[in-house]
Amino acid sequence: MIMLMAAAIAVTGCKKKSQPKPAPTAGTGTPAAGTGTPAAMSDADLEALMAEYLTMMVALGKAVDDAGGDCGKTSAGMNAVLDKYAAALARGKALTQDPATKGRVEAWGQKHMSELMTLSMKVASAGQKCGSDPAFQQAIARLSP
Repeated sequence: MIMLMAAAIAVTGCKKKSQPKPAPTAGTGTPAAGTGTPAAMSDADLEALMAEYLTMMVALGKAVDDAGGDCGKTSAGMNAVLDKYAAALARGKALTQDPATKGRVEAWGQKHMSELMTLSMKVASAGQKCGSDPAFQQAIARLSP
């Protein structure tokens, strides 16, 4: 069975061991050169990224709905959405490396929890049916931190 919040965890709840890294440069939200750690992100940029993430979650829910219970179509639809939003998903995952930004992302996730839960439940319900399907497992793995 997939984790109920796999999609939301990708951005709002990832916890990884921190390793000493050079400080990022401020202001861009993209990794500082050679660090892999995102630079500080403005409130407006963070809100735009999170809005894009929410749009991705809506599209994932629609892909699940449109598949009508067919696991192959579900996986293909989810992968198409994840391909389209790959850059935003990667930026969101990278933000969890910066403790200050991670807290802001988690606060956003709490504020939008009901929307995220509704959308995550669509993916979770597909997981109940398609959880043993290798293609579905690969699609879900793309959402993991």
